[in-house]
Amino acid sequence: MHLNYVPAFQAKHNDKNRGKSKGKSMESLVNIDLDPLYNRATMDLLSEGPNKRTAVVAAVQCLVKYEYKAPLYYMLGDSDENSFVLAVFGIQKEAIKQGDQVTLLDPICKFVDFEWEGKHYQLKSVRVNLLEQVLVNGNALPNSAIPEPISYP
Repeated sequence: MHLNYVPAFQAKHNDKNRGKSKGKSMESLVNIDLDPLYNRATMDLLSEGPNKRTAVVAAVQCLVKYEYKAPLYYMLGDSDENSFVLAVFGIQKEAIKQGDQVTLLDPICKFVDFEWEGKHYQLKSVRVNLLEQVLVNGNALPNSAIPEPISYP
């Protein structure tokens, strides 16, 4: 299955942290060349629904480990230091590594607003439908990133 689902949440930073210099990997995100057909956006600039001709560029902070093999979850951060989770189906774990720069093309965004255990949450759920909409370090995922299908006897 070549489907990527990207649940995202925006990490709110205290105002006292806003003026501090951003990490080197975050600063380099603004220098990534994009196809001129795409407008660069950060997570906080996405509108609800399809964001045609929009690209979100983020740095991979870590692989989120858990007991299941799929999907793979990665913690990412954009150039405005918004953190979000990228969940990817249909690739090998080594295809995306810590420190890589990931570009999401034409993301589809949904706003989620709910209360749970007395706390109010506002999140963004973002997805892309095809592996071709995920670029790693400016390149499409190679065919070697896609695992062999499981064959049954």
